[in-house]
Amino acid sequence: MRLRPAQSASVSHPRRCSHRFASHGLALTRLVALVAAAFGVLAAGKAAAQDPVPTPEQAREAAAQALGERLDRLPPEQRDWVVRVQGLMTQAELEYFLGLDADYRREAFIEAFWAVRDPDGLTPRNELRERFDEMSRRNPQATTADPRVLTYLLNGPPGRWTLPDGRALSICYSRTSEIEIWFYGGSQRTDRRFPIVFLQRARSQPYEVWRPGMNLRTARRSGLPTRDASLLCADELFRYASSEIGQISRYDELLDQVLAPPRVSSEWLATFRGGTTEVPDGAAQFEARAAISFPARNQSRTVVEVEVPIRRELATLRDFGDRPHHDFRVVGEILRDGELFESFDYRFDGPTPAGEEIPLGFERYLRPGPVELRLLIHDVYGDRYARFEAAFEVPSPEGRAQIDRPSLDRFDSDAPLIELIAPSSGLLSGKQRFSARTAGEIDRVAFLLDGQQIFAKNSPPFSVELDLGELPEPHRVRAIAYRGDEEVATDQLWLNQGSQRLRVQLVEPRAGGIYPGALTARAEVVTPDGTPPAKVEFFLGDERVATLTEAPYTAEIDLPDGGAAVVRAVATLADGASAEEAVVVGGGLSEEIAVEVALVPTVVLGPGGRPVPGIERSRFTLFEDDRPQTISGFSTAHDAPLETLLLIDRSSSMQQAMPTVQAATSELVRQILARPTTGGTGAAAENAGAGDAGGRGDGDSGTAAVDRVALLSFSDRVTVDQALTRDLAALERSIASLRPLGGTALYDAVLTAVREVGGSGSGGAVIVLSDGRDENSRFTLDEVVAAARRQGVLIYTIGLRSGEAAGGVDPVLETLASQSGGRFYELFDAAALGRIYEQIRVELAGHYLLSYTPSPGEGVRQLRVEVDHPDAAAVRSRSVLELSPR
Repeated sequence: MRLRPAQSASVSHPRRCSHRFASHGLALTRLVALVAAAFGVLAAGKAAAQDPVPTPEQAREAAAQALGERLDRLPPEQRDWVVRVQGLMTQAELEYFLGLDADYRREAFIEAFWAVRDPDGLTPRNELRERFDEMSRRNPQATTADPRVLTYLLNGPPGRWTLPDGRALSICYSRTSEIEIWFYGGSQRTDRRFPIVFLQRARSQPYEVWRPGMNLRTARRSGLPTRDASLLCADELFRYASSEIGQISRYDELLDQVLAPPRVSSEWLATFRGGTTEVPDGAAQFEARAAISFPARNQSRTVVEVEVPIRRELATLRDFGDRPHHDFRVVGEILRDGELFESFDYRFDGPTPAGEEIPLGFERYLRPGPVELRLLIHDVYGDRYARFEAAFEVPSPEGRAQIDRPSLDRFDSDAPLIELIAPSSGLLSGKQRFSARTAGEIDRVAFLLDGQQIFAKNSPPFSVELDLGELPEPHRVRAIAYRGDEEVATDQLWLNQGSQRLRVQLVEPRAGGIYPGALTARAEVVTPDGTPPAKVEFFLGDERVATLTEAPYTAEIDLPDGGAAVVRAVATLADGASAEEAVVVGGGLSEEIAVEVALVPTVVLGPGGRPVPGIERSRFTLFEDDRPQTISGFSTAHDAPLETLLLIDRSSSMQQAMPTVQAATSELVRQILARPTTGGTGAAAENAGAGDAGGRGDGDSGTAAVDRVALLSFSDRVTVDQALTRDLAALERSIASLRPLGGTALYDAVLTAVREVGGSGSGGAVIVLSDGRDENSRFTLDEVVAAARRQGVLIYTIGLRSGEAAGGVDPVLETLASQSGGRFYELFDAAALGRIYEQIRVELAGHYLLSYTPSPGEGVRQLRVEVDHPDAAAVRSRSVLELSPR
């Protein structure tokens, strides 16, 4: 990036008068003074109980001396960097940086420092750092303590300003005074026009920003600031600039906006520290040793095997399901020539084996030469740490046996195979490239998106770019391999549908296919836990033609003469959850039918705020855009499975609250799974046949409703810690293993959670606990709200405002709860979490699930439920439904 403003040829850039910028000596003096003042307050507070008590001046002097000594110990390049970035650096960042004990860690800190300040994390460039580096090369004396430098870094070069007489403006200097006026016709921080005036009151003082009402007493210039006479216009144009400033509404707020350092996550320092081998301050420690060996080679590298045996009596174990479990995290760094060569992070958890030691082990593949290994072993359950360091020589791989790993690759076969490979894990949207790996004799591969062929290719590499739309909607991508005209292999991927989703696919018939007289229908079913479905039914239109209770799921179907026909497959689980797919055959149609059924969770509360049970379906009226609708499915929590997904924030700021959160969450899980349930009775029996839109069974199955719980957690990324299950021990172990580290990708997490439980086929609920605002998500607030509108899921949200999160929680929490029929809770003390959890549990145990077929067309519908019952004091239900085109 060139460091000259967008302006006419007669205007120069301030770099031409770089001697006017603050010198390193002045900047360093100011840095020491500022930090010493902060340290002085701390020192005075610590000394308050001592005798004699130092005066504030003595405390500041002592702190200044200590800071100066710490700065002097830095290598010159790193010391200069601190001086140059002081206007962007927080007090906590400075203290942490000065406390680092190795050059490679300080260099890693510098990289992370710029990364969290990237103006646009979605692009490969970091414009702020590029501008800083370019300015540093052109003017090594420039520092961000100078507001002119800071203004340039944050807003770009001035310019795009035209005077009434037609002259182009960017910068004006005073001939006699230390005054500069910069004119912005808009900047990277704002589209508004604004001038900004800089002045220096004395030679020993830094430049400052002039604001209306301040005096203009400044230092006298000892020489002209530029050779370009056209730029010596500040004396002439100051009155014009001040008039322009006076016309700007809330100019002070505008200045604060354009001069505020980049907002960075309050959690990034803790995240950075958590990825190093430093022992946290004040942490309990234990002893550990490691054995290093070189058993083999991997191509041109030596296999370095590291074994870390933990003595059983030193480990903290917890019993889950009557078995002891351990949980260790090993963070490692490998250094070459004093520089960080590679780092790694391993997790070792699970049932603890019998014996005196718990073996932890891993391998690294390294080139020969001297290295240093540093390990930090974290006993997660005991929150204790051990540190291990070793310097050793990696021997040559020559003469060592090649590492032998048995091939588990099914593609080593000559049989025709195909494997569809997604571009990445997680939620996918926009244009994405999918590739297919093949084996055997294959002539052609066709790619289908949601049943419609998009592309076919006759030779490898087999790949296709698919447009998945702006939002991460559910999709099915399928690849079919052909030998001649014969289909010899197929594979498919279900996108954005969650691991909890029940899925059924009609492999045959093909949408739009012509089948004279009859066809053989074939369905494939994927269940959340891999258990076969209770039954699979085939329908021709609304007529059931076959019911199967075990695979293969095939049925012969006679077709009517002429015209199009709809073939449906419906899969039902033992707990009553169901899913279906339908296709149109004959008649030249080439699309699948999107079976649109809207679930409307509803909670009816009595005068005391508790749920009202036992209300019949006939007393409910459902409105779409104020028009009454036919309720096609109806069930109560008493006779239907309750599927609850817990979404827990484990970002760094949750460190203090996490033990309380874990205890309360474990108790909630125990209470949910202890709820007695029955099936096939009561209100559920009012449902229609197996294809009923309610997705909760047909009333005569006799199957028992089974409550299940899933756990997801998030920081920078979202993880499924435990899929839907009734295994209390597995859930408790997952909860106990949550450890705060990282930022807050709240929007991505909520979107993932809604997709997970929204596809379970039985409504469900999401309980979200977070203490902060979104900082790291790929998706926006609007995209999250739109996705939630399409799901029939109750969303309860809890915003924790305590400790580091006292500044507030994200407004998306309240929006999601209100539109889904759930509730938002603002929590100021984590100790009260158990009480809120209990309120939510009681509501979930008494909710109703209504379903209906929405009116045709895409767009947003307003929903409302009315209940005619003497005890119904309040009704909360899903209020918004949004349908998107398929």
